[in-house]
Amino acid sequence: VSLGAIKAAREFGVEYLVVLDAHADFYDEYEGERFSHATVTMRASEIVSRTLVMGVRTIGWEEKKLLSDREDVRVLYRESLRDQAISEIKKEVKGRKIYLSVDVDVLDPCYVPCVSTPEPDGLSWRELTHILREIIHSSEVIAMDFVEFSPCHGMRSDSYSIARLVYKAIGYHATNPRNGNFGYNSNE
Repeated sequence: VSLGAIKAAREFGVEYLVVLDAHADFYDEYEGERFSHATVTMRASEIVSRTLVMGVRTIGWEEKKLLSDREDVRVLYRESLRDQAISEIKKEVKGRKIYLSVDVDVLDPCYVPCVSTPEPDGLSWRELTHILREIIHSSEVIAMDFVEFSPCHGMRSDSYSIARLVYKAIGYHATNPRNGNFGYNSNE
């Protein structure tokens, strides 16, 4: 889903990709396939000039090696996502046209267990919405996606939570002070 949208967003000046994900997804191939959920960030980084992956809690040795050769890709692990890191990120994306991709497994499974590949020690709801608001209000988000939600039969709360997350992100975009909107309060 993301790759086609990222290619299309390039026509609108997007050169910067920001990914929130529990996994680096930076394999060159996964199970013999170049296009897979485990290779999407690698393939996307071939489309844009700069990539920032945030919230990573699981990464393979092959991915680490591939990333060590790439100065245009930066990975921020879960444990480094504190207020100081968020301030740095805001400066890094300030005024840039970005594509924002949210793999919902960046959240801790206690919030949304129905994802393709859950990982423990994820972001809290408050942390994720804070990061989204800061990125969206600091940059010019041209497009965004939310991926890897895998609904569980009979569990409606996850679907509602993801819909609410998308709703909040759209609201942050609509109230972006860069768009000339009034009544924006960065403390809300």
